[in-house]
Amino acid sequence: MLSIIYICCIKIKYTMKKLSFVLLSFAYCFHSIAQIPFSDLVLGLQFGGNFNDVSATPAVISENTASLTTDRNGIENNAAAFNENQKINFEFINNASLLVGAENRQITLSCRVQLDSAWLNNLALNTDINLVNNGKNYLRISKGGLNNVLILKSGVFNNNSISGSNGFLETSVILRNTANGNLPDWKAGALDWNTFTLSYDGNFGEPVIGLFVNGVAKASNAETYLTTSLIYNVSSEKFEVGSSDFLSQGFKGKIDDIYLYNRSLTLGEILALDTVNISTGIENNGTDETIKLFPNPAKDLIHISAENNLGEIEIFGSGGNLIFKQKINAPQLSFNLSAFANGIYFIRMGSKYYKAAKF
Repeated sequence: MLSIIYICCIKIKYTMKKLSFVLLSFAYCFHSIAQIPFSDLVLGLQFGGNFNDVSATPAVISENTASLTTDRNGIENNAAAFNENQKINFEFINNASLLVGAENRQITLSCRVQLDSAWLNNLALNTDINLVNNGKNYLRISKGGLNNVLILKSGVFNNNSISGSNGFLETSVILRNTANGNLPDWKAGALDWNTFTLSYDGNFGEPVIGLFVNGVAKASNAETYLTTSLIYNVSSEKFEVGSSDFLSQGFKGKIDDIYLYNRSLTLGEILALDTVNISTGIENNGTDETIKLFPNPAKDLIHISAENNLGEIEIFGSGGNLIFKQKINAPQLSFNLSAFANGIYFIRMGSKYYKAAKF
C-alpha cells in the first residue's frame, strides 16, 4: 500500500513537470552529451583526480582520510577508497548550503558504491554501516542474522511524531538473501558497482521517502504528521562519507559520484544518476564496437546485435520505468517501440548502458 501511495504521489507531482530532451539526430545514429542534473545541486563529488565539490557553490571540506582509486571504468584516481576508519567530512558550521530540506522540505542523496566482498562476508551481524549521511539523513547498509541478509536502508530526520520512529521517516530493501535470492536490479558481483538514491518530499499531505537501486524505485514509506521539514544541528552535525559519528563501524570499499540536491529529483533524473558515464560525460549510444543499435532514432522497430549472445537485457523508459526484461540467448533482438511514447530509452546489457531514441 505504501509503495502505491508513493508512486501515485510521484505521478501527480511529475505530470506538472515536462521532461525536455535535445535530440541531435542523424540518419542511423544518435549522439548526445549526457549530464547529471545540476539544478539545485549543493554537493557533487566526482573524484576526478581530487576531492573537490563540483557544485556551483563548492563546499569547504573539513576532514579527509580517504584515498583516490580506480572507478567503475578502470580509470585511476577517479573514485574514493575507504578502509573502515576513513572518512570525508563537510561540517555544517562552514557549509550552510548543505542544510537541504530545512525550508523546502525536499532532499535527494545519491552515491555509487562498490562493496568489499571479503569485508562484507566477515561483517558482524546486525551492524549498520554508513555510506553517506547529511546530518541524520542517511544511506547505509546492514547485515542481518538470518540467511546472510544484506539490507539497504535510508532515512530522513524530520521530527517524525509517529510512536517508535525516534523522529525519523525510514525505508529499506533487502539486497541479498541466500534463501530467496538477490534483489532484481542489484548487481551482486565482487567487482560490481551499484547506485543507491534516497529521495524525500515533505510537501504532500503526507511526507514520502523513496529508495532507488540503480535508478529503479525499490521501496517507499509515507506517514501523516505535521512537521515535515528536515531538522539539523548546525554546531555538531556534518555531511559524512564512509565512517560516521553516529555508527561504530566504518565502511570498506569504494564510493563514487556522490550527489546532494536541495529538491526531490524526477524519476528520469534519478535514472540519469546511474546511467550517465561521469568519467567522460557521455553515455554509450550504441557505438560500442561489439554492440549495434539500429536504426537510432527509431520509429518502431529497433534492432540490437552483438558478436555473441546478448544475455540479459533491460529497457527503461525516460521516466525510469522498466518496460522490458529478458535473457536473450541469441546475438540479435528486434524490439518494437511503436506502442511507446516518443523520447529517450535506456538499454542495459550487463554493466553498460546504451541510449536510443524513438521519434
